[in-house]
Amino acid sequence: MVSLSIRKRVYALLLGSLLCLQAQAVTVTATASDIADTVAGEDRWQISYRITGALPQFHTLTFELSSSTYGALTPTSVPAALDPSLLSGGPAFNDVLSLLALDALGAGQSLNAVFAFNLLSAPTFAPQAFNEADELGVPASSGLVQVTVADPNAVPEPASWMLLGLGMAMLRRQAARPPAR
Repeated sequence: MVSLSIRKRVYALLLGSLLCLQAQAVTVTATASDIADTVAGEDRWQISYRITGALPQFHTLTFELSSSTYGALTPTSVPAALDPSLLSGGPAFNDVLSLLALDALGAGQSLNAVFAFNLLSAPTFAPQAFNEADELGVPASSGLVQVTVADPNAVPEPASWMLLGLGMAMLRRQAARPPAR
């Protein structure tokens, strides 16, 4: 009778732990943007990963990057709490970007890691698979990152156009008025 009660408590504790782990999963968003090209023939871009949620110390996030899209990936702004490494898969396989958490990231905290790369294809980005693993390599969570493209030539919203038009009309009216005596 006593062993059944202990067994139920252990199962309840394990179930509670699993539910807590699910609630604290890491989320990742990514934004790609075109940057100035410094070498003729290269199309330089940068991708900014925003990592949010609980990421324990020494856990690793890995991202699969298409070798037909990303070339010459280099870190440009990575916080000291993350240690980046890149494993090149060659032309036939995807590259793997790993970010090792040197410090724990709390549940309400976030980090940004920015990498520059040569765009090798059209600027359409497929979702990137990512995995979180603990220090022993045991998978903790996984997901897909939708990469959004920042448009530097975005059209202003209608209210901005209206304010610009009103300002120009006022300037024209001011210019058409006769000079004050």
